[in-house]
Amino acid sequence: MVTHAAQRRPQLRLTRRGRVVVLAFFVLLASLASAVLFTTASRADSPPATASRAASPPAGQTLILPKR
Repeated sequence: MVTHAAQRRPQLRLTRRGRVVVLAFFVLLASLASAVLFTTASRADSPPATASRAASPPAGQTLILPKR
């Protein structure tokens, strides 16, 4: 006796070309995501593009910094 669950067809049927398109889309998406992740990770390791300058007051004046 065959049950109805065994006779169900898949809800989405793709042709050979459709499978290639879906696979290419996921490969492109994964490549884009890895490129974004690797570029942001490599920037975190490098020093900032502009070095921060220490603030220095004019001669004879005192620099007062606000409390954090």
